[in-house]
Amino acid sequence: MDNEQENNDLLKMMVDNETAISEIYRIYAKRYKKHQEFWNGLAREEIQHARLIEKLSKREDVSISKIKDRFTPEVFKISFGYLEEKREQAEKETLSFKEALSIALDIETGMLERGYLNIFEGDSPEFQMMLETLDIETQEHCNKIRKLLARKNWFFF
Repeated sequence: MDNEQENNDLLKMMVDNETAISEIYRIYAKRYKKHQEFWNGLAREEIQHARLIEKLSKREDVSISKIKDRFTPEVFKISFGYLEEKREQAEKETLSFKEALSIALDIETGMLERGYLNIFEGDSPEFQMMLETLDIETQEHCNKIRKLLARKNWFFF
């Protein structure tokens, strides 16, 4: 597989991951009505992330290259498998609100800690801005979840 095709595949997997996270949050929004707007807000932002990645990945004037070899399609498949497992768990099991927040925090911090958003570089300022935006918004998701946990006196720091 050539580098351009692998990059395109990885970007598609990033879009799929963002969409899967959004689906988990939508399920939580239906389940936890008292915090429905919180979950729907996170879900909308995940869809915005997916659209942003998709939009920039299709632009002809944006050249990107993978800079971290540890992110292979197999790694993304494992990540997607985890997200699918959590989606199924959210649909089928009765999770406590605390467990849902814990899972969401695990997902968001995992993306930051593994450098998921920092595997590409591009020659376009727009592409760099997209990566920075995704990183900042993912950090904001972590902060929102932590604040809600703290308000409930549940601490997962």
